[in-house]
Amino acid sequence: MKISKDIRWSLIWFCTITAIGIWDALFLNKPAIKLVVTGFFNTLVISLLVIVFTLVLGWLAAMALHYSKKNKPAFVLLNFLFNLIRSIPQVIGILFGYIGVAGAVHERVHFPGNGRLHAGEDRALPKA
Repeated sequence: MKISKDIRWSLIWFCTITAIGIWDALFLNKPAIKLVVTGFFNTLVISLLVIVFTLVLGWLAAMALHYSKKNKPAFVLLNFLFNLIRSIPQVIGILFGYIGVAGAVHERVHFPGNGRLHAGEDRALPKA
């Protein structure tokens, strides 16, 4: 009997959560168990809300683009706004990269020709 991947991973997740729950019941005191259970259910509720929120936003975006195809300026504006929203993670990644490079320069770390980071006073950046 072959079990599909989604059912297999669901069983693995359920068994792992059960094993952790048994371990918690055996070795944690009542206030700690209460905090773990509260945290688990809060995480479940938040993840389900994220799924529902994403589904609703995606459906609304698809409907807005579909019905705005008749109105060219509205379609272009919506498409631009959605592309702008999609680019936010890339902009944040570039900013974090800049922070990392600026921190490395501030700490006198330099990038030699092989692309590795080296730190230390003997290998500091050359004076400009």
